[in-house]
Order: sequence, then structure tokens, then C-alpha cells
Amino acid sequence: MGLFGFGKVKGEQVFARGERANGRIAGIEVTETRGEHNVRVDEYAVEVAAASVFTAGVNQRLRPDDAIRLGMPVVVRHLDGNAVIDWPATCDGDPGIVWAATKKPPAPGIVDNTLGLDKARRKGTRASASIDRASVENALFGMAQMLQLDLTVRPEGLEAYLVEVKKVKVPHYATHLCLEGTVLPVWVNPDRLDRVTIDWPVAAMTDPGIGRPLAEILAEVGNVFSGKGPATSAMTVADDRPIAADVSGGHVPIDGVSFDMWVAVGAGLARDRVAPGDYDSYAQQHGVRPGAWAGAESGWQRRMMTDWRLGAAYGEAFEAARKRR
Repeated sequence: MGLFGFGKVKGEQVFARGERANGRIAGIEVTETRGEHNVRVDEYAVEVAAASVFTAGVNQRLRPDDAIRLGMPVVVRHLDGNAVIDWPATCDGDPGIVWAATKKPPAPGIVDNTLGLDKARRKGTRASASIDRASVENALFGMAQMLQLDLTVRPEGLEAYLVEVKKVKVPHYATHLCLEGTVLPVWVNPDRLDRVTIDWPVAAMTDPGIGRPLAEILAEVGNVFSGKGPATSAMTVADDRPIAADVSGGHVPIDGVSFDMWVAVGAGLARDRVAPGDYDSYAQQHGVRPGAWAGAESGWQRRMMTDWRLGAAYGEAFEAARKRR
């Protein structure tokens, strides 16, 4: 693991010695290095529900990344105002190998500077497009594959038309959106109506998809064209995280903690700014047995990462509970 850039504080120290707390991904910014081999750089604004709630900026490459969603609850470790996402505790993932502080957290929402959207906005007009068909096509004489989307585009003031968009690269924060029937915001070049650029950040801010998995078709794609030069690996292969069994009539409690208890405690911890050392005693006020909260909360987080319906239900219930007094 690399240095955080926090003076002499190492990322390992923050992860090992930092206090555990609930958090939320409030902002995502994606850039890339320039050179012979461009490398994607992911920065996150993370709201940390510590004794005094604060927002930290962190550069962290998480694996698997197809579960990352704007607004999703995460487990964090924080120390002296610095924070990292505890991805293993959040979804049994890899904590990543590059951690660094950012001078300031990314702005709320999603900014992606790797998609060429600035040019598309300058030259294009906004429209909507629905995915009629998503398919994996062979390329490079069968040595690679690419994702193709057949879209119905509806520009304002013009008749709808059909277009094939090839070499599609779906960002990690939007992998839940690559489904037939999904309506996406796009930019259309008025001089070349076949030039359609999908605005994935706006699409994911409109429909964050907390807890929803990547679209099934993306698991089929190995090498995907980025649209620049040779094929590059851009899609995440479906991983082998266990999927919770579907239980008729509701979700099975974890360590005695039901879905409603999980939501109530999690929202209360954030709303009431409970200190991490008091999490367990606070949970006991909601009926959680002593010492059970940490393991139950981690178990519910992992379950949510494999069940989009649970994630959607949690997101709605959490927001309602957080506003409740």
C-alpha cells in the first residue's frame, strides 16, 4: 500500500489504527494520467459520520469497482481528519493499492474527465436515448470484443431516429445502467446525427443504483475498445461474491439485527453524530444485543452489494429515517 501523502502518516496506519465509522460516497471524480499508458485515477468525497461529521477526499482504487455507486453507504477508517474506504468491510473487496489524500474533496455528484464530454457539450445538443439492444460483438478478427448499443435517439424538436453506438465504454459507477429499456441522457452533434455521446455521469447521478449489480451483459465483455487505439480492458468480470438467498416475506436477520433495525441504527448514527466508540451502546437502544452491531452491520453491507432490490429499499428507507426525529 502506498503513502497517503499526509506527512508521515501512512495509509496502512490509517487503515490499521483508524476508528471505524459509517460513511457515504458523496462525490466521484475520474481523471487519467497522461503518458504512454494512461492510468485511471479515482477520487472520492466521503462523508464520515464521526463524533464531528466531516467530508474527506481520498484517491483510492477499489476492486471490484462495479459495485461503486454515488451515495452508497460505506465503512470507513478515519484518523486525525484523514479517511479511507474500508472496502473489505463494505463488500469483501480489495482495499486497493493507491491511497492518497486530495487537497480538497471532489464536489458532490460525479465528474468524469475521461469520456470526452467537454467536446460533446460544446459541439452538441442535449437529447435522450433509450437502449433498444445491448450486444457483445467480435473485433480484431475475433481476438477482442466490444460492447455495442442500439439506441433510439430523441433530440428536442426533431424526429426520433435509430443509431448504433460501437466501442462503448461504461464507467464503473454506471454499470447498472446498461440494460435494454434504460433511457440515457446523450449529446448529439447536429451536423452528424450519428455522433452520439452518452452522458454517463448525469445518468448515474439521476439513477445512482445503490446496491444494484452491474448489468449482466457487461460480465460477458473481456477486452473492450475505448475508442482510442487498441482494445483495452475496461469492464469488470463478475466476481464470486456469495449471493444471499431470497427469503419469502422479507430478509433474514443477521446476528439478530433485522432490516428495520439496521436502517434505524445506521440512520441514527449519522443523524445524531454518534461517536464510533458509542456505536454499540447506541444500537442496543434499538434492540441490538450487546456486541452484535459491528458484525451485523458488515453482514448487511455485504448482502446489499449482491442484491440490488435490497440496496434500493435501503436507500429509500435510510433517507426517510435520517430525516425523521
